[in-house]
Amino acid sequence: MIACTALPGYSLNAMRWHREARRQPRELFAFCPSCGQHGWFTFRGVQHWSEAVMAQAGIPQSTSLWTCEHCLSTLSEPALKR
Repeated sequence: MIACTALPGYSLNAMRWHREARRQPRELFAFCPSCGQHGWFTFRGVQHWSEAVMAQAGIPQSTSLWTCEHCLSTLSEPALKR
């Protein structure tokens, strides 16, 4: 982890998460595969994977995480769009 000298106490990873989180919509209406209901999902953040994990699992390097208002399951954006 690299410390940020412009803002003491913040890492570059935390700053990157904050920057990406601001660009995301805060809510999304979708079908939840966990509880089987349509409902609102709240944005929780962005998950980042290393290149090794990304290559082995065949997943994108970063994905948005969302929480279902009904069952409180946290799902990745690709899981919501299936």
